[in-house]
Amino acid sequence: MQHTVKYLPPIVDKVLIPKAQYNTLPDFLRPIVANVDHIWKVTITPRKTPDSGLCRAHIIAGASNATGKLILQAIGRTPTQEPPADKDDLRPMSWYAWNKGSQTFKVMRAADTSYYEPVTVTFE
Repeated sequence: MQHTVKYLPPIVDKVLIPKAQYNTLPDFLRPIVANVDHIWKVTITPRKTPDSGLCRAHIIAGASNATGKLILQAIGRTPTQEPPADKDDLRPMSWYAWNKGSQTFKVMRAADTSYYEPVTVTFE
């Protein structure tokens, strides 16, 4: 019997990075956010129920699912190497965010993007 994936709400880790800590940011990002008082690092980690079948999750942050003047910069997934095809892929994905607004992230199966678990994060 084949199981379908049932997502649980993803784990959201949102960390405020004040301007005083911009030296910890990647070199390419520092000049872009130099005039911003603070930025956020947000990490979305997919989760599924124990009885779910194989799950290879994608995490989408579409521009059409954002509000306000929010800007996102994708950092990527950790680890960067995806697991073998016969293993779950529930690796977290991170972004830097600045300005005010909200973003709805969608955690979806790679094989069926019509089913997803949304989570909305607000940035002030």
